[in-house]
Amino acid sequence: MPVDLMYTEAMLNPFRDMMRDVGSRGLTGPDVDAMGAALGEMEALAQSLDDFTTFSGQLTQRQLFSKFSDAYSRALVAAAAPRPGEKPSDDSLMETTLRAYEQVLQTYESGGAGEGMKKMAPAVRELVGLGRSGISFPVFLRLVEERGMADLLSGAKIVAREGLLESLAFSRAGWAHYDILQHQREVELYDQLAAAAPLGVPEPLTLTLETERIAWELEPSRRRWDAMIRRWETLLDLLVDWLDAFAAFAPYDPRWNPPGASQEQVMENIADTQECNPGDFRFREALFKEYFSLTWPEIWQHETFTWQYTSNQISHSDERLMLVLETYPLCQPGGRPSPALIARTEQMHTRKAHFRSTNGLPPPDKPLMPFMLPPSML
Repeated sequence: MPVDLMYTEAMLNPFRDMMRDVGSRGLTGPDVDAMGAALGEMEALAQSLDDFTTFSGQLTQRQLFSKFSDAYSRALVAAAAPRPGEKPSDDSLMETTLRAYEQVLQTYESGGAGEGMKKMAPAVRELVGLGRSGISFPVFLRLVEERGMADLLSGAKIVAREGLLESLAFSRAGWAHYDILQHQREVELYDQLAAAAPLGVPEPLTLTLETERIAWELEPSRRRWDAMIRRWETLLDLLVDWLDAFAAFAPYDPRWNPPGASQEQVMENIADTQECNPGDFRFREALFKEYFSLTWPEIWQHETFTWQYTSNQISHSDERLMLVLETYPLCQPGGRPSPALIARTEQMHTRKAHFRSTNGLPPPDKPLMPFMLPPSML
C-alpha cells in the first residue's frame, strides 16, 4: 500500500514543479536526466513504502533532495550560459543563481526536503535577500564566502539537533547511564557552536572533533562504571549459588545439572559450589574493596546499584536480595547456611519468587529508587 497521498503530494509537488519548469523551457542534458532520475526514485519509494516516516527517512538517507536540487541548479546555470563566443553578463548569472536558490527556499519552507531542512530556510532566505539587495554578482559571491554560506549551501554535511535529541531520548528510555551523559553534553555542545555560528549551524569538522572529545573524556568513567557493576553482580551470584547449592532442588537445577551430566557429575558440581564459592567470594570481595574502595554494605548504597535496581536491570527479587544479605555473614570457607535460610530459598523456588516481577520489562520513567537496606546495615 503506497504512502498516503496527503503526505507525498506535499513533499513531492515542489520537485514536480521544478521538473515541469525545465520541461517548459525545453532544457535537456545530463543534469535534466539526473533530475528525472532522482524524482523517479522518489516516486517509486512513495509507491513501494507504506509508512511516511520510513519514506521520509529513505529520501534523506539516499540524499535525493540534494541530488535533485544540485542538478536543477546546474541545469539553470547551463541554460543561462552564453552561446560560444558570447560572454555572460553579471546580471544574468545573478538572476540564474537567485532563481535556483528561490526554488530551494520554496522546497525547504514547504517541508518538501524534510522537517530537518526547514531550519535551513532562514539561511537561504538571507542569501536570496542579499542577492536582491542591488549588489553586483562579484560582491554577492564575496559576501557569500565571507559569511560562511558557501560550504553550507553547496551540500556540506549538516548535523541536525533533532538527531542528537533522538539519541538522548533513546538512551534515557534504556537507562544507559553514560550514553545519557554523553548525549546531553553533545546537545549542549551543538547549541553552543550553533549560537556562535553565522548561520546558526555548527561547522561540521568542529562539531565532529568536539563530539569525539566528549566521548574520550567520558570513556574512563564509563569503563569504571561498567566494571563495578560486573563485579558486584558476580558477588551477588556467588552468594545466591552458594545458598541454592544446599537446597533440595539443586540436583535438578541447570546450574549444576547441565544436559548430559551424570548423577555423579551433578553431585560433584554441587559440592564444588558449596566448598569453593565462599573462598571465591571473599577473595573477590577483597579485590573489589581494594580497587573501588567500597565495602559490602556500601555497594548496596552506591549509585551503580541504585541505577541498576531502579531500571529493572537487577533480576533478583527484593525477597531474594534480603536473603542474600542474611547469607553474607555465613558464607565463609568451611561454613554452611542455616537450615532456616535453606528452607526460605526452597520456598522461594517453589513460589517462583526469586526473580523480580519487573525483570525484563522496560525501565520505568521515575526517579532513582535506592534499595531499602535493613537497619542493621545502615
